[in-house]
Amino acid sequence: MKTPSKNKPRSRFKKTLIRTLVGTALAGLVLTILKPDFNNLQNSQNNENQKNNIALVVDDNPRTRDRIEVYLQDRGYTVLQVATLKQAKTTLQNNPDISKVVSDMDLTKSYPKNLSNYLTHRTEGASLINWVYNNQINGNLENIEEFTLHSTIFNSDDVAGFFSRPFTAYLSYKVDHMTKTNASFNLQPKTIILKE
Repeated sequence: MKTPSKNKPRSRFKKTLIRTLVGTALAGLVLTILKPDFNNLQNSQNNENQKNNIALVVDDNPRTRDRIEVYLQDRGYTVLQVATLKQAKTTLQNNPDISKVVSDMDLTKSYPKNLSNYLTHRTEGASLINWVYNNQINGNLENIEEFTLHSTIFNSDDVAGFFSRPFTAYLSYKVDHMTKTNASFNLQPKTIILKE
């Protein structure tokens, strides 16, 4: 009967150590060779993220626009503001990198069907978020249903609902969640309407 040699465990340890060192050295060499490509990739991703972080706020009330601007800036967005739908369309034409549009549902009493339709056919696409007051929902249910139908027909995602002012912590959570998970916040033309 053979007695186990004390050198075998050491021998295995040495082989494992050598393999680990060689593997680490090779990995280091590969990373050194590819580092410029990784840096270029990271820079291009950063540039793409900056492009996708431009939002347009459309509201006739400057105080509301300012509040939303602060909220979006805290989340890394560059924010542009306009007071009318006409200004919104002009701004969108002149700024193809805008990826989010936040608009008052009651703006100019026309409901932003035109804006939704414009974004749907815009080459660069953009996400649209609308809001309404609670009392507007009761008084204008027909218009809201019509807008929801329009949004569902012209956009690839189902409409989630509406959100109302004042902006609550729960609403902030929902907006944050949608911006992070993003099925909805990419450059595809979609309408997002959140319900509180």
